[in-house]
Amino acid sequence: MKFDGFTIEVPRKWKKIKLKGTDSYVGGIVTEDKDSIIFDYGLYSNSLDINQPIKDSIFWDVLRLNEGIDPDKAFKIRDSLINIINVDSLNSHITEFKEIDNKKAKIIYPKKGIRGTTGIYLDSIWDRNINGSVRFNFYGNNLKIESRDALIKAFNTLKFEKS
Repeated sequence: MKFDGFTIEVPRKWKKIKLKGTDSYVGGIVTEDKDSIIFDYGLYSNSLDINQPIKDSIFWDVLRLNEGIDPDKAFKIRDSLINIINVDSLNSHITEFKEIDNKKAKIIYPKKGIRGTTGIYLDSIWDRNINGSVRFNFYGNNLKIESRDALIKAFNTLKFEKS
């Protein structure tokens, strides 16, 4: 399937849809199962950070609000809690990094079942201007298993035009 700036090989029955973006080129595909898959091609494309790292800002808030707490003790408690928790089990998605069309890509998909985001993100398609490089994402939410698997396979066929 051909879009402005890139191509992707998808199942024959999937249909292209046009969307209107504010600051980037957006569009999408509707699968045979009526799942929507949307892309954003521009300077501000979302990086699809589903599994955010655990932040310790809560500990700084506790320290700020309770001046009498010894910071060393607070961080020892934090560290012992982090050692007990299996952080990977908190992540709802699998994240893989690979090279597609000679570009670094991040692919995400749900760990279990169909609930969650399946998508790809490329941080730098090409440098457009001094404002930064052009980014790309292509994703769908809660895709049926057949659509999800076909989309992940299709990601490997992405080809970007030289600008």
